[in-house]
Amino acid sequence: MRVFVLLLLFPTFFAFAKNQLKIYKKNHQRYVLLTEFLANYPSVKIQHEKFSLVYEIHYGNHLVRLEEGKKFFYKDGRIINTKVAPVLTSQGLWIPVSMLEEIFSELRLQLSYRIQKKKIEIQKTKPRPFSPLRFIVFDAGHGGKDPGARGMFGAKEHKITLATTLYVRRYIQRKFPSLKTFLTRRGNYFVSLERRAEIANRLSKKYGEGIFISFHCNATLSRRSHGFEIYYLAQNPSNEAARQVKIRENKFFDGPWYAKKLESILINAEIQAQSKVLARSILSGMKKTLARKISSRGIRKADFAVLRGSLMPAVLIEMGYISHPEEAIYLQSQDFKRRLAKGVEFALRKYLQSLPK
Repeated sequence: MRVFVLLLLFPTFFAFAKNQLKIYKKNHQRYVLLTEFLANYPSVKIQHEKFSLVYEIHYGNHLVRLEEGKKFFYKDGRIINTKVAPVLTSQGLWIPVSMLEEIFSELRLQLSYRIQKKKIEIQKTKPRPFSPLRFIVFDAGHGGKDPGARGMFGAKEHKITLATTLYVRRYIQRKFPSLKTFLTRRGNYFVSLERRAEIANRLSKKYGEGIFISFHCNATLSRRSHGFEIYYLAQNPSNEAARQVKIRENKFFDGPWYAKKLESILINAEIQAQSKVLARSILSGMKKTLARKISSRGIRKADFAVLRGSLMPAVLIEMGYISHPEEAIYLQSQDFKRRLAKGVEFALRKYLQSLPK
């Protein structure tokens, strides 16, 4: 029930051997010893004065400042909130696993990772070569035997996502004639999450750099929940609500064998960083065009099967709640489609400006 936006990148992470970071547990939280991570990555520098609680992590032109006991860190002066604070132990500074995952992408480290129960598997990657944006994949969530959510007044997610996707694609084709656009489905039929990822990956091999946007609607038992959300791929969900959304969205993915296949895929930190840039661009665009129509619930993160399988930067946008009486009606209107399409246009222009020239 969400809109995903994904950027397609080439999987270059098989060129290096894997390292493993031990996960430590304390009070039901998971941590990594900072010095153990730095031992494997000499290009990442740390500055810390004795008796100070502040640690500075440098990588290239990027700087992260964090403090023991604080549930946030600074990245180049911007605050990034987290759920758990670093802990100072006799071994040194323990970094929460969820915070370390954020730091990987915020610093744009050249690595891929996979978080497991007792360890984090990390693999160094080659620098990502710049390639201009060539195409967009528009993905209408659900369809066929997977109808998605049902909302107020007979609202059906699979119908809303398809109608919205077709409208947005036509609009973007007019505004960006040099970009190729593709769909994962054109009608009410089932497309597996694996197949959606295969479509994106095949296009990536043929055309180069691309982005993937998947449209969904949210729903809950409460009629009071409302607003849109934008998600990017991460193994640690933002909160319990994000975890529940992930479970619902992954409901129809393709059995235990595909689950194991997905679990073996490492998340590329540079791609994840681009996903964040894209998510922020879309958030800005939708807030601009949907002001006073649908409120923003901000940017969140979760481990969605379609995003993990696509091997690309990705964001997921929840367009609104069809369990909310007013939003269920508005999400089916032409005014919503026009405003969303303009928001995506604004986001793409902002995103393109952020790319290296």
